[in-house]
Amino acid sequence: MTSDSNLSSRITLLGGEMLTWSDLDRTKGTGPFASPLVVPVLTQLMNQSTKALIAGPHAPWLLERFAENVGSLDVVVRSWPDAHALNLRLNGKPVRIYCGAFEKLAVEENQYDVVMALDGIPRLFAADSVDLPWAETVAMLRRLVKPGGHLVLGVGNAMGLDQLLDADASVKPAADDQWPTSTDADVKPPPGLNAVKAVLAANELVVREHYAVFPRASKTSLMVHEHTLAGSEGDEVLSILASSAFANGMGDKPVLTDPRRLAREMVRHGMGMQLAPGWLFVTQVADPAGETATAAPEQTGLEAENEAIQSAARQAAEASGSVGFPDALITDNLEHPYWAVVLELGRDAEGSWHRDLIDVGRSTHVRAAGHLQREPAKLIGRVPGGTLLEERFLTACRHDDLNALRRLVRGYAEWLHDQAEFAAWKDPWSSDAAGVSERLVVPGGAVFATFENVMLDGDKHELLDASWSTTLQIPYEIALTRALRRFGYRVLAGGLRHPWPNGMSPNRLTVTLASMVGVTVTPHLLERSARLEVELEGQQRNNTEVGDQQLYFELQTMGEQPMGTEPGQPRGYREALATVGQLSTELSEAQNQIEWLDATVQLREDQLRRERKISADIKNSMSFAIGNSLTTPFRAIFKMFRPVFRAMNPAAADRDRKK
Repeated sequence: MTSDSNLSSRITLLGGEMLTWSDLDRTKGTGPFASPLVVPVLTQLMNQSTKALIAGPHAPWLLERFAENVGSLDVVVRSWPDAHALNLRLNGKPVRIYCGAFEKLAVEENQYDVVMALDGIPRLFAADSVDLPWAETVAMLRRLVKPGGHLVLGVGNAMGLDQLLDADASVKPAADDQWPTSTDADVKPPPGLNAVKAVLAANELVVREHYAVFPRASKTSLMVHEHTLAGSEGDEVLSILASSAFANGMGDKPVLTDPRRLAREMVRHGMGMQLAPGWLFVTQVADPAGETATAAPEQTGLEAENEAIQSAARQAAEASGSVGFPDALITDNLEHPYWAVVLELGRDAEGSWHRDLIDVGRSTHVRAAGHLQREPAKLIGRVPGGTLLEERFLTACRHDDLNALRRLVRGYAEWLHDQAEFAAWKDPWSSDAAGVSERLVVPGGAVFATFENVMLDGDKHELLDASWSTTLQIPYEIALTRALRRFGYRVLAGGLRHPWPNGMSPNRLTVTLASMVGVTVTPHLLERSARLEVELEGQQRNNTEVGDQQLYFELQTMGEQPMGTEPGQPRGYREALATVGQLSTELSEAQNQIEWLDATVQLREDQLRRERKISADIKNSMSFAIGNSLTTPFRAIFKMFRPVFRAMNPAAADRDRKK
């Protein structure tokens, strides 16, 4: 294809275009950082006079959002289908689209205020491009930025926690979007965070802001600033957020171990930045005429220069009253954006976390669908302190502490019971039109008070996310059964240690936990809790009727079967090995008991045979024969007069009649 050929006024062909390839089709995802979290960070670098360049595949809706905040936007993609789709979607916006290999982009240097490559380096080049080292490509991007401008770069971490958790990462073939032509050029980022920063510094790029992204760059639900993670040792809130991000982000992929546990420990031990799946660098090119060149690297070092720029940026943000660069950003429901909420998290001087809403899309709006409601405003304010209730339960399970489990179940049940009130209730899943009775009903928000959404601080229980509610009236017993059942699935599906026999089903574990608070879980109660789960999950997923039926079938069948025997999310390999070891131990103990019982039975049989032999020897002896012949007349006389003796003893006669 000839270079500089124009198909339209908006698309320029560079050469090396990939005519049938797409980086953004459904099989390859939606592009890097396809998350609303980057919007409040990157839009601060833009205004109506900004000239921006975005290199590589990015989510189309993200490009559309950036196009609304800049004076002009240039986009470089290697795929013709992607370029054509963007041309249609960005119609009417100040956008020019370049299609082809990035190294063929012939534009003047130092002309862009902002250059973004959120996807990093590998997918900038076409199939027939000559491989360029990662550092050289960064230098190419840097030459396009004006002095004082910004280069925003996404970098994947080959030793990120997502890679460590992936059970088949080392045996999978190379991705179909990478075509290395030589082993001499290393197109991947240098190993380690410090090595990446060294390459940026060598290209005279000062790191202004630096975020760690979780759980994957292609599915970012949590972004944490570097200075926040630096002091995160022992932080419960960040560890809970990271744990939840990995639990939701790993999907159904086989894992080496429980992602929630490892993500939590990663943050609590201060390794969040080093083990982050990816990093987002907001760098700035030093401007000799501006303030960014005031710090001298040879006198203060790169770290002092970075800190000076970050401090100046924060002071400017505070002076202007703008949001500035937040300590952390979090979102949820990436698969179902209708319910998504974007939150900024900040930590005060006392170390307490506070939440505030970020207006991205409908993030701040109240939403409702069917009986389900969400009020994001309820998330504003202090983040509840303490420890996640689920974590307290799992700790007690790991130590086989049944007393602690009883206390936790009773405390949770009392807290849930105290919120309930007597009200007229009609079973929404019953066909009986007249079936109205007075029951103890919990509020709509308390229905979502499951173990993974409750913080425990001493004896105080508090909802972590209080924005969800339902208009359904749910009796206390059904709400309690649902919460216990979800925890049962969590323990058994994850292959986690617990003090009960192996091979238990979630339903049986639910019955056991409920008995600790005197609640009898019947099959009818289990069925109603499954229907409630379908109602809540189905609305969140926007399920069809078929989807609801499938979810209900899975809950019912999986609830009755021992976990591990049914298809579903694979448990971690480490937990599987631990379970095999525990089963082997129990089998060995059972085998020892069987052997002891066999030995005991054999001993009793030997004793019985000896007693029988002694009895036979006595009966065959001469003394026994003489004694028997002498006592025979007396036995005959006694047998003859026995009725007379019975008649003379009424008590003995009554006993004979009863017999």
